[in-house]
Amino acid sequence: MQTQARSLLLSPETTFVNVNRLAHVAQYINKHLHRNLQIRELADEACMSEPNFYRTFKQTFGMTAVDYINQQRIALASQLLRTTNRCLGDISVECGFNNLTYFMKLFRRKIGFSPTQYRKQTIPD
Repeated sequence: MQTQARSLLLSPETTFVNVNRLAHVAQYINKHLHRNLQIRELADEACMSEPNFYRTFKQTFGMTAVDYINQQRIALASQLLRTTNRCLGDISVECGFNNLTYFMKLFRRKIGFSPTQYRKQTIPD
């Protein structure tokens, strides 16, 4: 059920952004991935208290807001690694990671390869 709700709320053609608070927050996150996003800021965007936002976000999406942000940042980094020749430092900053080491560690944990290995595997020589 959470997967269906997440898919519906996150689909690009959805009109729920104007009606559903969490769809609006998900769109807000995707537009501001490059920034240091705070839970307080996201809760304010949803017009909720922080505890209510934490609980509602996790119930709706099946993950915490921080996990969702990191998932979206890694997805953006994957796309940039496949489609550009930019250095890892530039990609990590564009994706909102302030620490290159943390970016590389999280990328490896989520994707199963280091960013460099991922780039080599997805771009033919």
